[in-house]
Amino acid sequence: MVLNEDRTQRYRVATWPRWDSTCDNTPGMRDAWKITSVVLLSVLALGSATFAGYLFSILRMGRWAYPELVAPLCGSVVAATLAPSVIALINRRQRGIAAVVRLAALWTLGCFTAAAGVFFGLLANCSLSCETKIVAESRSPNGRWKAVSFSKSCDAVARYCAPVSYVSVLPAREGLPGGDGNLFSIVAVVGMELEWKSDDRLLVRYFSGRVLRQQKRVGEVRVEYLQIASM
Repeated sequence: MVLNEDRTQRYRVATWPRWDSTCDNTPGMRDAWKITSVVLLSVLALGSATFAGYLFSILRMGRWAYPELVAPLCGSVVAATLAPSVIALINRRQRGIAAVVRLAALWTLGCFTAAAGVFFGLLANCSLSCETKIVAESRSPNGRWKAVSFSKSCDAVARYCAPVSYVSVLPAREGLPGGDGNLFSIVAVVGMELEWKSDDRLLVRYFSGRVLRQQKRVGEVRVEYLQIASM
């Protein structure tokens, strides 16, 4: 009996540090749980807010012709609003209700601000995916200058990007640089005629449209414009 009691006492002594270490790790486990919850809820809030902006852009571009998207839009807004509130409750730390409300409001504001950055910087950015196509090229009589007509078509996930037609005047040996034309630009892909009247005088004929840029002179070249109804 004495031998068995001694073994039992030794077993208890040997197992005490393990139980103590488990209890000591409880705060760390709680902190890990909080961090994981905050990260997941933040991702949910950001994704919901971005998705809400995407659905709103579809409704706006479609002139509110898709009523079936209203319910998902409202659900996304609610999720993007509730998730920061839950994050504030998780991190309340014995604070009053006013402090929790302020933290939830700040977290919601930050979430929607980040979602706006994602939406306008990625989903609605027309400059991320563009294709440039040279339509026509005409050289001046003395071969010193060339006029280039080209179009640019861009795509975005959550925005309609209108195609734009451009005209640039460049030295004959230079290639077409990136960016927009230095002479003339008009919304939509339209046909244009480029006609040199002399070594330093160019005539541009174009369809009617919303003109974005119309220069009268580029370097030594003077430019005239003629709007026509059909080509």
